[in-house]
Amino acid sequence: MAGNTGKEIELKYLIYEDGIDYTTPGFRKLYQSVKFLELDIFRHGSIINQGYLSLKSGIDISNIINMQVNFDPKVARLRSKSFFDSDKDKEYYFTLKGDGMLERDELEERIKRELYLQYWKETEGKRVKKVRYEKKHSFYTIEFDSYIDDRPDLIIAEIEVPNRTFISGVIPIGKDVTYDPRYKNSNLAK
Repeated sequence: MAGNTGKEIELKYLIYEDGIDYTTPGFRKLYQSVKFLELDIFRHGSIINQGYLSLKSGIDISNIINMQVNFDPKVARLRSKSFFDSDKDKEYYFTLKGDGMLERDELEERIKRELYLQYWKETEGKRVKKVRYEKKHSFYTIEFDSYIDDRPDLIIAEIEVPNRTFISGVIPIGKDVTYDPRYKNSNLAK
């Protein structure tokens, strides 16, 4: 299989956490309030379960699916995605990521359910569950993640841009946590 590869360049914004609203005027051009955002998230979002694997298991999976890895992986992840407003079957993905905060290497492949289930048990204690809603805006898509596991008052937005020159065109919509490791999904996983 050919991999979906490249540099991931992603800004991350804290929207809401523990009863505190971190939204900015840029956010209020999209939504009147966090409550209106939550309506879209839970009407049109997809349920995502993510689990983090050891790098050894990640390399094993990459070999099984013939993934051509051309960087030093630091994170191996499994993800399932299901849809609220669709009869579509679940989708399953395997991802390897390099080191970095704003920018890092990434390879992602859709995988078969059986392979996902074979390794999913290894992610016990290193998982996140969230609802993701994608909203097109300007030249990018905003991915709003509302966590529905043991962090029900956490909403984070991720904005991926094609290259660094686009960063200056992104209007902040919350508290910038791009360089705060506490908000990496791999660190939120329990």
